[in-house]
Amino acid sequence: MKSRVTPQRPAARRVPSRQRARSRGRATREKVLEVAIDLFASRGFDGVSVRDIAARTGATLPAIYYHFGDKRSLYLEACLSLFAAWGRRREHVFAQGGPPEQRLFDYLLSVMGSLTSDRRFSGLMQREILERDIQGIRRLTDAIFRRHFIEVSKLCREVGCNGDSKLAAHTVYALLFGLAQLQPIGRELGTIREIDASEAQIRHVLGVVLPGGNWSKIGKHRNSTGSRARPGRQMA
Repeated sequence: MKSRVTPQRPAARRVPSRQRARSRGRATREKVLEVAIDLFASRGFDGVSVRDIAARTGATLPAIYYHFGDKRSLYLEACLSLFAAWGRRREHVFAQGGPPEQRLFDYLLSVMGSLTSDRRFSGLMQREILERDIQGIRRLTDAIFRRHFIEVSKLCREVGCNGDSKLAAHTVYALLFGLAQLQPIGRELGTIREIDASEAQIRHVLGVVLPGGNWSKIGKHRNSTGSRARPGRQMA
């Protein structure tokens, strides 16, 4: 009688310990960044300690210092992470077809939506400016905002800017940020009742800085496929 030969099962694939450690390290780093973004946006740099972040994430202090070095570096990484993701989600607007007026309007509508509806974006943006950390602002500008500023200045020039297109772009940003930040005061004073909607505010800003454009005919932004977005919906 022949003996039955039992086929051997292939050995289970083992994940090397180094690979598991790297995976855990990436997960810890991402979790720390997410929590840091929330805390820094709501409390500011001085209002958050590394211990606060460790308590929220379950990460040890040595692990946080290993990944980020110190609190200032963690703060800058949190800002870079949030703003870089925000910037990437909007770069398609500059490449889409259509007249420059529409592209500029689409982009600014997205910016206004973030300033008025995204607590983390608006909070970190305002706090970073108030911190007056020149080195940090320069790093953020070079990594993210310079590209957008250059594209906006190009669109201002295409629309028919009379004068310095870079100064026009800077003025557009300044007016947009000012309207977003001063909305509560503007409502009390009754100065923005006629332009309370984001679209109306953007038309007002563009009409002031670039009066040659026919902004009254520019409608809601288009999504990445070029179709009209649903009414009331804004890009986050």
